[in-house]
Amino acid sequence: MANRRRAARADDVLPDGDPSSIVRRAPFADSPYVGERGQKAQMRILEAALQVFGEVGYHGCGVKRITELSGCSRASFYQYFSSKEDLFRHLAGRVARQLNEAADALEPVTGDLAGRQALEAWLLRYAEIYDTYEPVFVTFQTAAASDAMVASGASKVATRTFTDLRSKVTGSPLPAKQVDRVVQTLLWTIARLNRETELLVLASPGSPLDRARIITAYADVFHRALFGPDDAVNIHTVTRRLKPLAKAAQNEPDTDTDGDATHGPAAQRTRTQLLEAGHQVFVERGYYATRVADIVAAAEVSHGVFYRYFDNKTHLFRILAERASQRLEGALDGFPALFDDANEEAPAELRDWLRRYATTYAEEAAIFTMWSEAISRDDELGGVSSTIIDRTRGRLARFLEPRGWGDPDADGMVLLVFLDSMTTNRVTPNRIENIAQMIERGLLAGPPSGTTGTPARAKASAPSPPKTKAARRPRST
Repeated sequence: MANRRRAARADDVLPDGDPSSIVRRAPFADSPYVGERGQKAQMRILEAALQVFGEVGYHGCGVKRITELSGCSRASFYQYFSSKEDLFRHLAGRVARQLNEAADALEPVTGDLAGRQALEAWLLRYAEIYDTYEPVFVTFQTAAASDAMVASGASKVATRTFTDLRSKVTGSPLPAKQVDRVVQTLLWTIARLNRETELLVLASPGSPLDRARIITAYADVFHRALFGPDDAVNIHTVTRRLKPLAKAAQNEPDTDTDGDATHGPAAQRTRTQLLEAGHQVFVERGYYATRVADIVAAAEVSHGVFYRYFDNKTHLFRILAERASQRLEGALDGFPALFDDANEEAPAELRDWLRRYATTYAEEAAIFTMWSEAISRDDELGGVSSTIIDRTRGRLARFLEPRGWGDPDADGMVLLVFLDSMTTNRVTPNRIENIAQMIERGLLAGPPSGTTGTPARAKASAPSPPKTKAARRPRST
C-alpha cells in the first residue's frame, strides 16, 4: 500500500516539478492527501514565500523567514516542501501551468481584427499572471542558474508555450521560419515588457502611458510583424507626445559621478579606488551579498574613509549603475536615418547600430543584471530605474516620431524592451537579426499607401537579410 502511494505521488508530479494536487510529504501522515485546513496552511506558506522572494531575492530567502511570515511552524513547512528550492519549483510550476492554460485558450491569431484582438487578450492574461507571481519572474534566472530542475522545467515550458502559440498563428504571408522568429521574439520579450512597464506605472500612477496602452502598442507591433500593416487593424495613432516622467528628488540618478569638486586629487583617487573595488565586489558577490566591509577590504581602506564619500552601499551602487546607464544611453547616438528615402544603406546601418549597442551593454552586463533584480526590492533603486527607463524611452520615441503614425511614446517603450531583451543572454548574429527584423516590420512598416494622411518613408527589410529596398509609407496625422 505504501509503495502504491509513493508511486502515485511520483506519477502526480508534472514535468515542471510541481505536484498536480496537494499532498503531504512522507512520513508526515499515513494519508498523504490534505483537507481544507492543510490546503489553507500550504497557501499561507506559498503567499509568504512570494513576499520573501520579492523582498530579499532567491538566495536571500530562508525557510525561517517564510514560516515566521506565514504563521506556520517549520514542521508544517516540511510537510509540503523539502526546502526553499522545492518551494520555488512549486511556485514556478504554478506559473507554468497558468501560462500553458493561457496559451491553450488563445484564439487563432489571424490577419484580421479578431486575430489582433486575440493576441492582445493573451498579452493581457500574461500580464495578470505576471502581477500575481512577479517575484517568481524577477528571481527566476537566479534560481535557474543554481537549480538544474528549475532550468530543465523552464526549457520544457518554453518549448510547449512556443508550440502552442506558433500553432495559433494562421495565414501569415511570411515564410514559416520567419513566423517562428517572430513568435520566439514575443516569448523573449514579454516578461521584460511587463517588468519595465510596471516600474513606469509605479513611479507615475495615473500617467496616460499605462500598461494597457503599452500592451496595445505591443500587440500592434507583433501583429504588423506577422501580417503587415493595416490601418484598420493594427495601427493606433496617437499624435500628442508625453512630458518626461516627473522626478522625485530622492529618486533622481546620481549625476555627480565625479564626486565633490572640493575634493583634492588624493581624495578623488581614493573615491575612484572605492568605486573600482565596489564594482569588483558587486560582480563577484552580487548586490545583496555585498557588504560595506567587503568593499573597504577590497579597497584597503577603513570604514570611516568609505563613509566620507558614500552614504551606504546603495549610494555607491547607484553611481555605478548611473555610469553604466550613461554609457548605454551614449550608445543610442548614431541611430540610423531610417526615414530618409535616399539612405539605401539603412538596413545595414540598423544592424551595425544594434551590434554597437550590444557591445556596450555586454561591458556592463554584470551591473545591469544586479540592478534588474534589485530594483523591485529597493525603493531607492526602483525610483532611479523608473527615471532612466522613461528617459531612454522618450529618446527612442523621438527617433520614431518622424514616422507620422502609430504611438511613438508606447512604441518607444517597445523598442527599449527589444534592445534590453536582445542583450539579456549571449548576443548572437541570429538574435540581432531577429530584433532588426522586428524593428523593421513591426516599428517602421507603416500604413499601406493611400489609407491615411500624407506620405512618409522608412526602410524595411524583406524576410531574408541582409539587403532590402526602401518602401514608401503614408503618414497619419
